[in-house]
Amino acid sequence: MSAEFIKEIVDSIDALNISALDSNYVNKYLTDFPATDLGFEIEGIKKRIHIFHESPPQEIQKVMDVINTFENRIKWDFSAPTKQH
Repeated sequence: MSAEFIKEIVDSIDALNISALDSNYVNKYLTDFPATDLGFEIEGIKKRIHIFHESPPQEIQKVMDVINTFENRIKWDFSAPTKQH
């Protein structure tokens, strides 16, 4: 991962006011919807957040959006030789 991408993740997490966030964002009327669980430890404060909602708070959505781009932003190197056993 690039230093720029790591900084983007850290900045989006730093923008969260962890203590002000709820532990659950759930829309009980949704069915067959993906859930996301986030876990943070910032300055000794641990927080787990369960998201089963189509519109979580914007600051949480930003963190999820940054994390969800992870796979496409890594420079994969498939040329490395594989070990044979």
